[in-house]
Amino acid sequence: MNLLYEVLVVLHFIGMAGLLGGLLVGVSEKPLRIKVASLHSGLLVLLAGIFLIIVNAMQHAKDDSVELLDHSKLGIKLLFVVIILVLGFLNVKKSEVKRSTYMTMFGLAVANVLIAVFW
Repeated sequence: MNLLYEVLVVLHFIGMAGLLGGLLVGVSEKPLRIKVASLHSGLLVLLAGIFLIIVNAMQHAKDDSVELLDHSKLGIKLLFVVIILVLGFLNVKKSEVKRSTYMTMFGLAVANVLIAVFW
């Protein structure tokens, strides 16, 4: 179970790197467009995060020494990822995305990382 948890953490990190990297690369492009790869990375972040929560709960049920994750923190992170994905999927086919929408997605992705590290 520990190996599965660690593999999911790696997948979660890879997804976050793809999401942030894709958004960061696109900031300097004219016109601003959302890359499909960024959205796929966002889906990887979401799915890996959900499975991390499930595996953590299973580990905690077996062994009380395993610390249960903070669900308020996870709820905020989940909300941010869902907003990123909704904005992304609503604008992915547009020839140009408003800068405010793009920067909102980027800001929420950075905020997600900051919450993970500092909360």
